[in-house]
Amino acid sequence: MHLMTGANNAHAEFTIGLRCMDNDGHYFYPETPPGGAAESEKNQLSFFPNVSIGFRYQKPGGHLLLRTSFGIPFLQVSLGYQF
Repeated sequence: MHLMTGANNAHAEFTIGLRCMDNDGHYFYPETPPGGAAESEKNQLSFFPNVSIGFRYQKPGGHLLLRTSFGIPFLQVSLGYQF
């Protein structure tokens, strides 16, 4: 779930969710793991919390987007172009 609130240029962002990864650190689980059944037992899926609070600078009608957020699992900084 993602909530963005604010007016004009400044917006607050709140995010909460789950991140699914296998034990090797991949985001997607392969359909047929190499190595057979022993390998498939090793590559079990894990779920991690994804919680963050951030700030977004987004001028209405402008093209610049600047976003920062802090939370679990890490700190994020984004620079973008709106079209």
